[in-house]
Amino acid sequence: MVELPLFQGEDGGSSPTSPLCESLKGWRVERCFRRHIEWFIEKWHYSKSIKGCTTSYCYRLIDSFGKMSGALFKFDCEAEIEIIIGN
Repeated sequence: MVELPLFQGEDGGSSPTSPLCESLKGWRVERCFRRHIEWFIEKWHYSKSIKGCTTSYCYRLIDSFGKMSGALFKFDCEAEIEIIIGN
């Protein structure tokens, strides 16, 4: 049996690293308060509003330049999670 590393080395080997993985270096996910993502969701979500939604937790996706590029929240009353990716 051959053991392989969980993550590929820097050189990519015979299976080059995806350009998407390379472009996401430096991005981070942060747990945050609802007020930090409300404007983002209201801009990018099809409903344009999260008023009336009670959330259990909220996260934001921060790109390598420090700009919020995505948001996630979970409703208290549902098993559903909303994920919104902006531009």
